[in-house]
Amino acid sequence: MQPDFVIPRDYDVTFGKKPSGQMSAQELKRQVEKQGLGNYANVTVLGSSAYVAIVRDSFSSTKAKIKAPFVGHRIGIQMALIKKFLRDESSQGRRK
Repeated sequence: MQPDFVIPRDYDVTFGKKPSGQMSAQELKRQVEKQGLGNYANVTVLGSSAYVAIVRDSFSSTKAKIKAPFVGHRIGIQMALIKKFLRDESSQGRRK
């Protein structure tokens, strides 16, 4: 996906299990190279430490800084933190 691509519905793709549409870590690394994603200064990963490790590996030959603000929290807490962040961002946008 391109960075500006809006995901239209639930996106249930994983690196670890074998569901339909699974992406391999090697495929992610190819996409990073092919799409020039390593040219971005910062990459934010919203997911588990296992996902962060795969992303870090995929961007290892680039200068991109990998950020993982919610690692260490269970998925439910991660989702609550993301919702709070989005609400805060939205309310700040209205005040400008």
